[in-house]
Amino acid sequence: MEEGVPHCRICLEPASRNHPLVEPCHCTGTMAFVHRGCLREWRVGFHRTHRNYRECGVCKKPYRWRERRPKSMRFLPFYVVSMCLAVLYFARVHWRCPVLLRAPAFAAQSRYAGCIEQGALGLAILGSSSMSITTIVNWKEDFLVQVALAIGMFMMVGLIFALFFVLDPSRITTPMFVGVVLMVEWLFVVSYSVEDWYH
Repeated sequence: MEEGVPHCRICLEPASRNHPLVEPCHCTGTMAFVHRGCLREWRVGFHRTHRNYRECGVCKKPYRWRERRPKSMRFLPFYVVSMCLAVLYFARVHWRCPVLLRAPAFAAQSRYAGCIEQGALGLAILGSSSMSITTIVNWKEDFLVQVALAIGMFMMVGLIFALFFVLDPSRITTPMFVGVVLMVEWLFVVSYSVEDWYH
């Protein structure tokens, strides 16, 4: 380490053409400079909500530079599946399962098998949506952890869907609930796709 030459406070190496030094916080002197890669590797050990991920442990100020988020298309198959199932689902809702105005409420449960098919498709959509959302939100986690989180989310939204399905013979609330989940999934996918930088 040469005297008077700025160096990275983590690896103690000077800047290079491919690895320039940045000043990510309010530290001064020998603590002011760091390689982006070195700081990235140090921060990866903390969750995004952790204090050490957001701010410098020395000066306690938020980092002033932003790191590019690695893109992963792991969510894409689940998103495509949920969108394809959504087309089938809402087609079933429109053509096969009666609403309250077209049939008596209690007759709908016994007379129209399409409602059962609608329920199964709805649960399949919620499963695919849960998987795509959790892979986007928890992008740093291993795939098995993402699956476990998706199962937890699916159990929650699936229970709400089942309650709507059983308690509302008109079957009006279940398509509305599925539509809300699909909209939330779409918003996550769009924000992830257009997001280039994050703190």
